[in-house]
Amino acid sequence: MPYDPFKADDLMGDNHYFILDNDIFADIDDVHILLMRARYHNKIHRYGVAMKELYDLVEKYPDNIQARAMMAHTLLGMGSCAEAADYYEQLLVDRPGNFKYKLNHAYALTQSHQYEEAMEAIYRLSYEYPDDIRVTRLLAWALLIQKQAGRAEPHYDKLLASGSASLSDKLNAAYC
Repeated sequence: MPYDPFKADDLMGDNHYFILDNDIFADIDDVHILLMRARYHNKIHRYGVAMKELYDLVEKYPDNIQARAMMAHTLLGMGSCAEAADYYEQLLVDRPGNFKYKLNHAYALTQSHQYEEAMEAIYRLSYEYPDDIRVTRLLAWALLIQKQAGRAEPHYDKLLASGSASLSDKLNAAYC
């Protein structure tokens, strides 16, 4: 039976041969194809290949917001939080109002133990988006990991009362 390269079920399998993974596309220098290849490699957890493609993309197209955003997201997912924070900081210069970049930047700063900068960014987000549960969650978590359980507790109470609390939120509230 011939292989269907567009069958979604097979993308995560061991024997995937996504059409953009074919060698005939290796020398194509189209930013859209390169972005699709990097996104594909991210999706199937080939982070090394994705990072190489993203570094090449960012070097070749430094003004491409999508490439830099994907690089920041991939770095964050791989645990390279300090480097991800740098990329998100650069993205915020170009897109200062982007909530996702602000939130991920604050999270990356928190995860890389840059607490002073992180708390400044998180409190600013908390002021700008007082009802956003993701901001409340990040604020509570950042306070808790800095051993400020008493200050984190009211934020966890707010999370629990929202009905959107995750199991992690409940566990962290119990720690408080």
